[in-house]
Amino acid sequence: ANLGDGTQLFPAEPFGWSVEHDPSSKADLEVIPGSGGSQMRFRYTLGSDPAVRPGVAIAAPPTGIPPNNRVALAIRSEHPLRLAVQLRGGSDPGREERWQRSVYVDPHERQVVIDFGDMMPVGPTRTIHPPLDQTPSVVLMVDTTNAKPGSSGQIWITRAAFQKRL
Repeated sequence: ANLGDGTQLFPAEPFGWSVEHDPSSKADLEVIPGSGGSQMRFRYTLGSDPAVRPGVAIAAPPTGIPPNNRVALAIRSEHPLRLAVQLRGGSDPGREERWQRSVYVDPHERQVVIDFGDMMPVGPTRTIHPPLDQTPSVVLMVDTTNAKPGSSGQIWITRAAFQKRL
């Protein structure tokens, strides 16, 4: 399946991705045009105090998931790392719920495909797998689960999309 057969999260107009980080960490996101199309560049430095559980993330705008059931990313990183791909949402707007699957990323761009059915809860959730009838956000997160406090890096994303399972 190619990456263009579902709802595109990037490239997309309008560009709605946002950056999140704890007060001790730094992160920025920019779209870099290139001959092969634009890329998102996510640069980060995690805070050095493990007690505050430093973390950085980028979040796609909340998007209704069409009857597709996975998310596909074309992604590479400055050095090998594990990244948490999360779906964030839930039926109660006052209480955020998250599900995630971690993926390996390195300097060779690869297509990473995550089935929502393989995502597991982070903390308390009402359902074991994410409910796809709402409008969750896809979140890409680096934190001290998979990275050392004080570490830094860059991640490039060429494409992100919901994709139909064949």
